[in-house]
Amino acid sequence: EIGEFPFTSIQLNYNYASKPHVDRNNLGPSYIVSFGDHSGGQLWVHRPGGETNFFYPSDGEVISAEYRPGNNYLGEDLSVQNAWTKFDGTKFHFT
Repeated sequence: EIGEFPFTSIQLNYNYASKPHVDRNNLGPSYIVSFGDHSGGQLWVHRPGGETNFFYPSDGEVISAEYRPGNNYLGEDLSVQNAWTKFDGTKFHFT
């Protein structure tokens, strides 16, 4: 259960895999969920001390001073299938 959660926008995607990015207009917490019978679709989120390494290729876009191409980042793969999952959209993430 999410409970009370103020928001200003909702984004709907279909068969979409996002590139690594940060949500520049977010003030902090976000929620994500995927629906249906599918494979994959996890959300990877940068978290220092995380267990899943992600190498951001050298030909990627500069995301911010913190997230630059050619570097490794530790994070977590979160299962979001049929489950509302809270994450910090201001941190590096992708599906």
